[in-house]
Amino acid sequence: DFLPLFLQCILSLLNIFIGYKILKQISPDTKKTYLYLFFFLFFPSQFIYATVFMSEILFQTSILLCLYTLLQFEKSGKFKYYYLHHLLLAIAYITKPIAIFLWLGHSLYSIIVHNKRGIAVRQIAAALFHVILLGSFFLKNYNQTGIAEYSGIARKLMINYNMPALLTFYEDETYAKNKIDSLQYSLRNESYASQCANIDFFIRKEVSSHPIHF
Repeated sequence: DFLPLFLQCILSLLNIFIGYKILKQISPDTKKTYLYLFFFLFFPSQFIYATVFMSEILFQTSILLCLYTLLQFEKSGKFKYYYLHHLLLAIAYITKPIAIFLWLGHSLYSIIVHNKRGIAVRQIAAALFHVILLGSFFLKNYNQTGIAEYSGIARKLMINYNMPALLTFYEDETYAKNKIDSLQYSLRNESYASQCANIDFFIRKEVSSHPIHF
């Protein structure tokens, strides 16, 4: 567990530096930049989430690099930054699906600002890249779960996070692992509707057997 958390902490510090570079491009005011650095140190992603197994840090990194590469493209006109920008945008919405709205917003921005013929082909290619990538995720999830969306599913979150913590608290880690592994094994060949019903039954049974006291 040490290595992933260590890498998250490194990314967290890297994000502060990326934010600093972005602000330097937007505003040359040094005082504001250092004030930003001070407050960024206490941002939840840096102060809390960096030491927890969550997607916030990777999402923050991809968003900041996405903005940085867009600014670099606007400044230099080099298309390597344009391609990097779209790749990082894809990483962002794969990490957190809500970021797909950033792509839609960027598409509108690109159509309005970059309306020259030379970039039109690249815009179409970038749009096709995102459509194909998203389509492949939707298709894969539909085949596996019966729904197309690839965002977090409440039942999966309960099984993978909440229930192991609850069972470990009341029993022990081995008990929790055996229970969850047994459930996951039994769900392998079930339909999505059947999976939901069995997961709901499992949650009700275990919660009723281990009442939560405050």
